[in-house]
Amino acid sequence: MIKVAQSYKSFQLFKKQDSVKAEENAVSPLFFQAKFKYSLCVIITTLNYTLTYDLFRFDAAHIYFFLNDLLLTIVIIHFMIFCIKTLERFLPWDDNPNKRLIVQLATITPIVTLFTLMVNELSEAILYTGRLDAVFYSFDMLVAFVLILMVQFIYIALHFIQHRAEQVAPATPSPSQIKVTQGTTIKLVKEKEILAAFVSSNITYILDKNCKQFLCNEPLKELEEKLSTRFFRANRQFIISREYVLGYKSLEFGKVEVQLVCDNRLTPDHIIISRKKAAMFRKWVKS
Repeated sequence: MIKVAQSYKSFQLFKKQDSVKAEENAVSPLFFQAKFKYSLCVIITTLNYTLTYDLFRFDAAHIYFFLNDLLLTIVIIHFMIFCIKTLERFLPWDDNPNKRLIVQLATITPIVTLFTLMVNELSEAILYTGRLDAVFYSFDMLVAFVLILMVQFIYIALHFIQHRAEQVAPATPSPSQIKVTQGTTIKLVKEKEILAAFVSSNITYILDKNCKQFLCNEPLKELEEKLSTRFFRANRQFIISREYVLGYKSLEFGKVEVQLVCDNRLTPDHIIISRKKAAMFRKWVKS
């Protein structure tokens, strides 16, 4: 019986992790998603191979060269993504798009180019003659620099296309009223009167514009699906409206601290938005 319970618990944990991963993939920029990322690696490797090798001599040796180059490209693309995500923590697109564009091109491009040189030097030392020839430095690195710039512009273009699509997306239809209780009285609160929804001690509360709290039988997940895009799921405990946000500031590691309008026994004066949701929060609060 214990083993069955443990197996069920493990299955539920696996389902939860799988759903979280699917949710993250849904909101993740296309450039970071696995299918696009690895497809891009194959395309970049093919372009590089075409420019630096004889494509028509596709024998066993050249297949080996191609697979080795593909592996190096995957490593380089992952390093570039790491650099982009690191820059996003310290200089998000929403803070200053023009400055972010300049900084990204001026810093990540040379850093990734230098990393490409180092990776190729290491590969040459381990697998081949032990050193790169003059042709590599004069021609191959020029090709690599152009391809790195091309990948940068692909990422930037995808970012603005996805950002634009989010801005013009139709608003989520919302219910006109939410059923709440106050003591023994059942009330219907209009959606436009709701300031926030939150959980405290496993109990769901609705906060209206007068900062009055009402009990609600619906979990936050169901409320999140019902409420309009005027609301944002800040974390596991809070769904907030724009009117509930007094102000916000950036914290280290890409997090955001949000100051709240109401401060009472059950609600704090501020909440923390995680790094994964910080960019979405900035877009939501400015829209």
